[in-house]
Amino acid sequence: MEKHGFGLRQLARRLDVDPMRVARIEKGTLGVTADTALRLGRLFRTGAWYWLDLQARHDLEQATRQHGAEIERAIEPVPEDGAD
Repeated sequence: MEKHGFGLRQLARRLDVDPMRVARIEKGTLGVTADTALRLGRLFRTGAWYWLDLQARHDLEQATRQHGAEIERAIEPVPEDGAD
């Protein structure tokens, strides 16, 4: 955000949200919601899907780190021809 000349409090003000919301997103204790994505998309002219996609990618990376190996061991994929 420094690139745009404002910090977290200024970002919160520009997004019209509580500064704690922005701080929690920055810390990683809160994800980007659809509402936040709409606001960020409008502010930075990126569209909401950009921010939701970033959040989804982050969530998937976290889940893969935490559970990926376990899921690989536990779940047998269906055969490519669809037969069981």
